[in-house]
Amino acid sequence: MNDDSYIPPESPKNQAEIPSRFCRKTCWNALTGLSITVLLALTIGAILLVVRLVSFLEPILLPVVAATILAYLLNGIVDRIVKKWKVSRAIAVSIVLGTGVLCTGGFFWYIAPPLARETQELIENRMVIWQKTTNFAISIIEKPYIAKVIDYGYRQSLKNVTPDSYTPEEFEKLTTASTPQHKLIALVNLNMGAIFEKVMPWLISGHNAMFGWLGLGLWLCLTPLFLYYFLVESAAIREHWHDVLPIRESEFKKDVVDTAQEINDYIIAFFRGQMWCSIIDGILIGIALYIMGLPAAFAIGIAMCVLGIIPYLGVFLTAIPAVIIAFYTWQDWQHPLIVVVIFFVVNQIEGWLIQPKIVGDRVGLHPMTIIFSVFFWSFILGGILGAFLAIPLTAAIKVIFKRYIWQTVISRQVTLASLQAPTEIAEPIASPSVDDNPSGQTNHTTGG
Repeated sequence: MNDDSYIPPESPKNQAEIPSRFCRKTCWNALTGLSITVLLALTIGAILLVVRLVSFLEPILLPVVAATILAYLLNGIVDRIVKKWKVSRAIAVSIVLGTGVLCTGGFFWYIAPPLARETQELIENRMVIWQKTTNFAISIIEKPYIAKVIDYGYRQSLKNVTPDSYTPEEFEKLTTASTPQHKLIALVNLNMGAIFEKVMPWLISGHNAMFGWLGLGLWLCLTPLFLYYFLVESAAIREHWHDVLPIRESEFKKDVVDTAQEINDYIIAFFRGQMWCSIIDGILIGIALYIMGLPAAFAIGIAMCVLGIIPYLGVFLTAIPAVIIAFYTWQDWQHPLIVVVIFFVVNQIEGWLIQPKIVGDRVGLHPMTIIFSVFFWSFILGGILGAFLAIPLTAAIKVIFKRYIWQTVISRQVTLASLQAPTEIAEPIASPSVDDNPSGQTNHTTGG
């Protein structure tokens, strides 16, 4: 065989890799993206399923949630009574709940007679009040800039009107409105269906848990019962709750217990601090409204003490009846504006002075985060249950992100920074010795 015709086989180094590095990287990225998509889909499906389940069980869950929040607020008082008076926990809980019942009864005893009297006066003067309210509203909507806004909304609403939805007389009345008053009435009538369609499902979500007689009865009967046993057994629950977790003893269970304990600390700090803030806000608002001369000022202050536990939403729910009472009492816009200013100033005092002193940084939730969480969970879970669970759920999400995402990212950045930092080794400065100058002669080149 001629040596020139011999072609040696390619060495393994010269052979092309099958699949290539690019193909392997592309397939790996595709599988990673598919896995992330599947995980996101499963997570969203699980969240929707939990939301549906919570909305369905809201009449049962609402008393448990309310009793849990009250137990967070009252447990410290019960502990102090047990330590100071040397009584059993059941007696301390009975003292606290009995005092609460007496305070609630006194509140209704105080508010019922004037509320009945003022309600009777409103019924007797309803036509006069309605006429004054109508005149005041007409004077507002006839202002040029308000009239332009109403006219724009009216013309936009007419674009979607079909004659089939109304009788000929109603359709002609809606489409021929000329004055701002008539245009506003037509605008409300044209959009009434959309308003009810968007607002009513949120208000009556959870199978009418708060508005139905059955849900209200369950709430009133079961909440004190749950609260009593939560307070009596709180010490045992605090010591042994981790024993009922269906997880074997391991580092994972220890991590779950530590995470739950951190979430619990956040919730305790927030609700107890918010309770004291709401009590102070209620006292300040009650005194300010009483000086102003608003009827039922102390009742509104007491309502603020109770509803103020729900951040921001409680202030809003308390301010609405105060503004309405001020308007019907003085029949002008100055006094309702003063009421709004009172609520605003007290809320600012709470944010600047009261809350930093009482709560401080123990909760670690920004005010904008609290506002967003209250409205977000109220929308997701529906009704008042979402408002009650907003802060616990947000605190849980924050703790999970802090322990498993943010802390991991920060530790990786610190590790990379430490690896990339240049290592400089300082050389020791040699000190003169006798060995360096064996002749013992002095060096005269440096002077001397």
